[in-house]
Amino acid sequence: MAHVILPEQCNRSAAAAVHAELIEALGSGTLDIDGTGVKQAGCAMLQVLASARRSADSVTITPSPALHDAASNSGLHTMLFDEVA
Repeated sequence: MAHVILPEQCNRSAAAAVHAELIEALGSGTLDIDGTGVKQAGCAMLQVLASARRSADSVTITPSPALHDAASNSGLHTMLFDEVA
């Protein structure tokens, strides 16, 4: 299982770096993306995360409140996160 930790500031430049890391990690099977430390997330990062979720069956993203809010505001929260009831 691969584990990727998102940075606090998930802006466009961070999205490019995370994209490269995710491409490498996706080949190893299950992928856990830790977004619990994210304080700001932009559209570029949300697009990278959406792409990762669509590219593999076993990708889990654990969001911070800020990441969850950004995804909710963009309409991507149901695509990105496995909501726990």
